[in-house]
Amino acid sequence: MWAAGANRSNGRRKPRMSTWAPTFPEDGNLEVEYEVDTSRVGRNRRVVLKHNGRVFFRGTRATRAPSGSFEVRRVVNNARGRDKVRAHARNLRSGQTCGGRASF
Repeated sequence: MWAAGANRSNGRRKPRMSTWAPTFPEDGNLEVEYEVDTSRVGRNRRVVLKHNGRVFFRGTRATRAPSGSFEVRRVVNNARGRDKVRAHARNLRSGQTCGGRASF
């Protein structure tokens, strides 16, 4: 389910595409899913995910066959009030960036 304010955002150059799909699991936490699909296999990207300005994931992921994509899923605490989630991925070879954000 797409949260209010969730979005899809494209990188600056082709191939590009990143998608967001935050959801609300039953236990009251937020499940955050960030997917990058470049249609190219073996591209390493440095990924940073933030919740209300605090980094909760930082790592490197490589796109995989057959689609040339990768996905990062994490569960974070549902803070009081409005939650803001941001993601950023940078291609280590070309410097190409893509990102997305959601607030709910």
